[in-house]
Amino acid sequence: MNSQMQPILETDDLTQAGQVILSYLKIVGTDGRCSGTSRTERANYKAVKNWLTKYQPDGKTTNLDQIQGLLESFYHLCQVTAWEQATELLLLRLNVVNTKLQGSLIDPLHLQLGRWGYYTVQIQLYKQLSGHCSPDGEMICLNGLGLAYQSLGNYSRAIEYHSQHLDLAKQVKDAEAEQNALCNLGNVYGAVGQYSTAATFYKQALGLARQLDDRRGEGKLLGNLGVLQRLEGNFEEAIAYHQQHLHLAIALDDQDGQANALENLGVAHYYLGVHDIARDLFQSSLRISVQIGNRKAIAATLGSLRNVSTALEQFQEALQYYQQQLEMSREIGYLEGEEKALGNIGTVYKDLGDYEASLEYLRQKLVLARQLQSQESEAYALSNIGNTYTCIEDYEKAIRCQQMSVEITQEIGDRWGYAAATCNLGDAYRLSRQFDQAISSLLNSLLVFDLLQASQIETVMVLLTQIAFEIGIENYIEFLERHLETIQEIQGEEAVFRLRRHLFDE
Repeated sequence: MNSQMQPILETDDLTQAGQVILSYLKIVGTDGRCSGTSRTERANYKAVKNWLTKYQPDGKTTNLDQIQGLLESFYHLCQVTAWEQATELLLLRLNVVNTKLQGSLIDPLHLQLGRWGYYTVQIQLYKQLSGHCSPDGEMICLNGLGLAYQSLGNYSRAIEYHSQHLDLAKQVKDAEAEQNALCNLGNVYGAVGQYSTAATFYKQALGLARQLDDRRGEGKLLGNLGVLQRLEGNFEEAIAYHQQHLHLAIALDDQDGQANALENLGVAHYYLGVHDIARDLFQSSLRISVQIGNRKAIAATLGSLRNVSTALEQFQEALQYYQQQLEMSREIGYLEGEEKALGNIGTVYKDLGDYEASLEYLRQKLVLARQLQSQESEAYALSNIGNTYTCIEDYEKAIRCQQMSVEITQEIGDRWGYAAATCNLGDAYRLSRQFDQAISSLLNSLLVFDLLQASQIETVMVLLTQIAFEIGIENYIEFLERHLETIQEIQGEEAVFRLRRHLFDE
């Protein structure tokens, strides 16, 4: 069984492909009669033949409708325990260039379903086959189940299947499969905010990739390590990793890798406040994803482009983009994309002054973030809800939301998220005239943004200046010095030195 086999046919007609598939799977003999010794076997094999050679989607336009004949054939093969043939059908690589399909069918069928976002269909196929195939086939099922559950946001089940995949890979001494399982475990742990655990898995996988001279895998892992660096606020380090990934992807003509690296480079530049460069990178990534028909990547990059539009205060344009992202994510069952779109729409409505709509969308985001067990997303949702409460002058609720966000970001080591939440908390304290707490929060935010060399330093300084005007310069200096003493006791002289550079131009 070779999942890397070349396409057996290039055609724009799935029915024509069906004749070749029948021959390849040895379902029909030279006399044209179906295989099988019993009536049940012959009936199911005949059904396979009919689905492959006679099925017509009758004008239906979804990708799932177009390949329904392949899926029904798989189910009939399973009915007669033709596990080897069922496995081969899932692994079959056809180069189907069909304008009715959103992207050519160039991956094995089971992977192509994931590319199109049909994760629940993938799960049905893998579960039906699991336990009935060779160790190689079983690892394909376990890996696929882990990826599908991860895409649907069920991280506990994803970890369960990726761990089983890793155990089996070690048992059969398959280093390539072991590398893949380690990488996927890193992805899931990163998604739930356990960055240290994720980095450990990634580094183990990177060592195996280099040992195997797997340059595509090496590039993917460099990109993953870059994402972790970005999540921890190390944007320059993140950019360096993503540039290495991009160079490898270009050298290998890896279009998925190129789109992913460009997207991640765009995100890092966005957080650095370089929005024009970020937009160019996102648009380059989107062009590639559209070309290869990767709808999950398209939805994610649309969201990134909308973030840039929001940052540039092009709110109506951003809202239209976010609605498209939400619709596409819901259509393909991409919960992570749906959660991000809900949050983005809520933020735009806040900027447009529609606070009721803002809270409605942000609360939906919070529910999904908790369902997905994504602490990073939960923290961002809480902080954005807090910002909306600040806008409607409900400072008590605003402060409570920001405090919860601060706790979560501190727990998971999200330094940028922590700095943003403490800045928002300081603003809520300022507006409620709790100036001592406001200065304390803003100094903590300034300290982290300084470490990250983030553009938000200017925002913090504006808020501190506003406090100085409101309470008078003498009171302001008194508050500052007291808090600087506390910071020195806890974090040392170097931290105070960095703060004084901003506060007093020293």
